[in-house]
Amino acid sequence: MLYYPNWHVVAKYLFKLVLFATMIALTSSFYHFETIYPQKEDNGNRVHFTYDYEDSTSLDFYLVGDIGGMEILDEQKNPINHAPSKGQMMVAERMKELIGNTKLFGEKFFPEFVLSLGDNFYDSGISLKDADERFLKTFYKAYGGIGLQWITLAGNNDYKVPKNEQINITENKNGKGKKHKGHHKNVHISEEEKKRIEKTGKR
Repeated sequence: MLYYPNWHVVAKYLFKLVLFATMIALTSSFYHFETIYPQKEDNGNRVHFTYDYEDSTSLDFYLVGDIGGMEILDEQKNPINHAPSKGQMMVAERMKELIGNTKLFGEKFFPEFVLSLGDNFYDSGISLKDADERFLKTFYKAYGGIGLQWITLAGNNDYKVPKNEQINITENKNGKGKKHKGHHKNVHISEEEKKRIEKTGKR
């Protein structure tokens, strides 16, 4: 029997490969959507989007997750810096290459937006104090050249920081304070689910 001591590392990269393949497959699987960008109001628990598909028979978009970069640790395992991971940079480059390309589906691929499924900033989300630094070091450095709107969900690692701080992040690029324009939806989470999320986040 073949024994590989770091099987969990192999499993981790296989999972990321499957996730990336799923992302590519889903970009052209939705047809005749009437919605992509959130409106100011929603109906109950549903968030509505608007989409003009006159020039296209499909809604194309990117689906990504676990884009939070990596922590650089000191000898005592304390985080001292942050940077995009190698895999993150590879995915970002591929995303840029595919825009306007015909290699995937035989026609030019123009995604409308990027849907990020959480864990946007490792390992504990971002706060008002470090938002500018984290955006520059782990987000813009990797994805700044893609030029698409991002719709993001909070993951279990993002959950470690108070949600109000993440919702009210202010961007100060080029010395100009400008609040991120976006919409957020509050969803009730049971106490049991909160405990599960917190337990998962500590692994």
